[in-house]
Amino acid sequence: MAKLISKIIFLFSILLILVSFSPILADGFSSLGGVYKVDGKNPNGTKYTGKVTITNSGDSYLFVWIISDKTFEGTGTISGDTLTVNWGEPDPVIYKIKNDGKLLFGNWGPNGAGKEVLKK
Repeated sequence: MAKLISKIIFLFSILLILVSFSPILADGFSSLGGVYKVDGKNPNGTKYTGKVTITNSGDSYLFVWIISDKTFEGTGTISGDTLTVNWGEPDPVIYKIKNDGKLLFGNWGPNGAGKEVLKK
């Protein structure tokens, strides 16, 4: 009986160690950091492409978009599966996080008329 209890305690300890070193962040996504391909549509209907680099910075995420030859920067926070990025314009980009953070669907601009998809 003592050996069984000892084994259970050992296995429980291993489980705790594995959970504590899990790559899952507090927000529930393994990692939003990295470089993403950007495909978007402006509120006026014109399309654009580029890339965005997302860097985790504590409780927030730093965004640097490169669209054509222009650079845009913003800071985002997560609530559930929604990532809201303020980028210096009146309307933030509001992304829905999909596929463990490898795919983000965003709306921005007046009434969310601008659309953006980020793919890792």
